[in-house]
Amino acid sequence: MLARAQAVREVGLMDEVTLVGGEETEWHRRFWSAGWRIVFLPDAAIVHYGSQTLRVVPGLEVEYLKGAVHYFSKHRPRAVVVALCVFALPLVATQWLMATTLGRGEEKAAKGASLRVLLGDSGAGP
Repeated sequence: MLARAQAVREVGLMDEVTLVGGEETEWHRRFWSAGWRIVFLPDAAIVHYGSQTLRVVPGLEVEYLKGAVHYFSKHRPRAVVVALCVFALPLVATQWLMATTLGRGEEKAAKGASLRVLLGDSGAGP
């Protein structure tokens, strides 16, 4: 990512809400809202192996969730944030229950942290 210094001074730095995932989307939204142009270069070559970090550190999954909830909380009506949490809650609760039943302690802890985020405890972490 590249950003003009003037644009960064105008919109501020990225919010430090999450360790990984989603913070750049919220930052780009602030640039766009302030009238700065966001450019995507489709010809840029990047090799991405998809969720490799999550496979190594499952607890980081909650960080992506925190980023999404933060984005919606900042840029969407409260009803949308509530709907996001209400619809995600049964899925994450089922995953927590499965991890608990199968004795997967690290996964259980990660899903528990995700449940806390969905229930409004923004201090949850991996």
